Amino acid sequence: MSKVKLTLKKKYTYHIKVKKCISCGRCAKKCPVECISGEHKKPYIIDPAKCIACGACYKICPEGAVKRKKVKSQIIEELAIPKNAEKRYIYHVISEKCVSCGHCAKKCPQKCIDGNHKKPYLIDATRCIACGACYKKCPKNAIAREKVEQPKPCESAENLNV
Repeated sequence: MSKVKLTLKKKYTYHIKVKKCISCGRCAKKCPVECISGEHKKPYIIDPAKCIACGACYKICPEGAVKRKKVKSQIIEELAIPKNAEKRYIYHVISEKCVSCGHCAKKCPQKCIDGNHKKPYLIDATRCIACGACYKKCPKNAIAREKVEQPKPCESAENLNV
């Protein structure tokens, strides 16, 4: 099966200042991808390889121990999706905007959106048919639409008299 790749990019990187962390665990509980770990009475840490830069930890930290640094652009994920001529857009959830209402999941005809009321929903791009139902239904505009560049036909193949 041929595939097209969509690259999502971070705007910020996040880290925890060890001296400010009170080990309350709020950041770890709020993280939608479980990239924050730690123990009681020890500072928590963020795994940058797993972090999707949603900012949930930054917003919830009561001590301001979670710091963010603006980055130009950094690839965080490449989603492999089935190549489909009709598929002109790829949809994904903007986790910092998602309020976990579930409207998108209820409207999806493919049932490819999963989540719960505590964490942002996620769209399985391999099952998504790009109908846009979730995009239109979201009350918080938390679903982003990315244009998929369709491969251009080979010019040398067009010049062949076959």
